[in-house]
Amino acid sequence: MELLEKQYSREKAVAYARRWAFGRNPDYYDFSRLGGDCTNYASQVLFAGAGVMNFTPTYGWYYRSLNDRTPSWTGVEYLYNFLVSNEGEGPYAKEVPLEELEKGDLVQLGRATGDWYHTPVVVGFKDGEILVAAHSYDAYNRPLSTYPAAKFRGLHILGVREKRRRLHNFYEKSGAGKHRFFCENVLILAKNKVNSGKNKVKMPLNSVKICPFLRYSMPFSLRMRLTSRSNPFSLGV
Repeated sequence: MELLEKQYSREKAVAYARRWAFGRNPDYYDFSRLGGDCTNYASQVLFAGAGVMNFTPTYGWYYRSLNDRTPSWTGVEYLYNFLVSNEGEGPYAKEVPLEELEKGDLVQLGRATGDWYHTPVVVGFKDGEILVAAHSYDAYNRPLSTYPAAKFRGLHILGVREKRRRLHNFYEKSGAGKHRFFCENVLILAKNKVNSGKNKVKMPLNSVKICPFLRYSMPFSLRMRLTSRSNPFSLGV
């Protein structure tokens, strides 16, 4: 399986964190009464910046529904283990000192007993303080120092990997290079509209005629988000 490297969008991650810090995205179950929603929220933020899930059963990192998800989507230590060991699709990270964290990175809080119990998201810095967003309890721009944790560990997102999609193979085999720029920008447009929370996604005129393979070349996670909204993905033709 060939993997392509892509950049982790810290801007999109922080924008998502701000949008849903004090609310709940209806596309995801609220785990507040099932042990806490912090890592579910952190995973959503991470996905907003990465745009790619890892659908490996059990050991990957994905969410389709309450009953169809990996432990890493909602579990503090499972998320850590996935990020620092991931060599497949999705985001990957390394543990770093807190002073090396950037916006869009994660922090995990631990007890003196050795277990880790909370995953806030880094959203800013002020006067030497790390500011975080979190669920359960909901917060945005909260100083990390106000958490009474026995220990902290930082997770710096290094990048994202994505499978080489049929979109690229189509261009190579069909010689449709003259349409490549147009079709790839159509895909970017769809992603941006969904990530910004727009319910109705209309695409450029003739996009189906020029890119009949477009819908099927999208990553599954994007198709799922497009079709799960009240107004499904519509192509203007």
